[in-house]
Amino acid sequence: IAVALVPPLGVVGVTLTEANYADATGAFILFLTNLVSIILAASLVFVLTGFALITKLQENQEKMKTVIITVVLGALIVVVPLAFTSEGILTSASRQSTAQSVTQDWIGDQENLLLNKVEVQGSEVDVTISGEGDIPPVSDLNRMLSESFGTPTIAVVQYFPSQRLTADNEP
Repeated sequence: IAVALVPPLGVVGVTLTEANYADATGAFILFLTNLVSIILAASLVFVLTGFALITKLQENQEKMKTVIITVVLGALIVVVPLAFTSEGILTSASRQSTAQSVTQDWIGDQENLLLNKVEVQGSEVDVTISGEGDIPPVSDLNRMLSESFGTPTIAVVQYFPSQRLTADNEP
């Protein structure tokens, strides 16, 4: 339990001292998720193992209603931010995958070029390429990315000319 609860709270404290509120919020959501999960799992285990007797639970229906409502509200408080976070992660992963694929198509079958990195940051796509020879026009990549995303996109390409050396062709 301590492993699930203490580290996220530690991250909340550290990130708040650095005024990094987005990371602090994420860590706090992780803490709440872990807390609600522990409560739900422990409750289920107590009932299934007979530690919490069903007859006792039935005798205290008002208390049980209060506890159940509190836990359900806690779960809902956690589920809503998690749903938005999950949607954001899926969208980001999809955009990253699309950008990677489109950039590889833009390079084509030029074996002398190596796609080192593609990183999507909002409407900007940063591409790092190394190799020998000429790269295709960046305006083509920009157009292809904009068409694939359905929104205006800025392609930023860093090209590092390089030579492949082996023991046989060293200068």
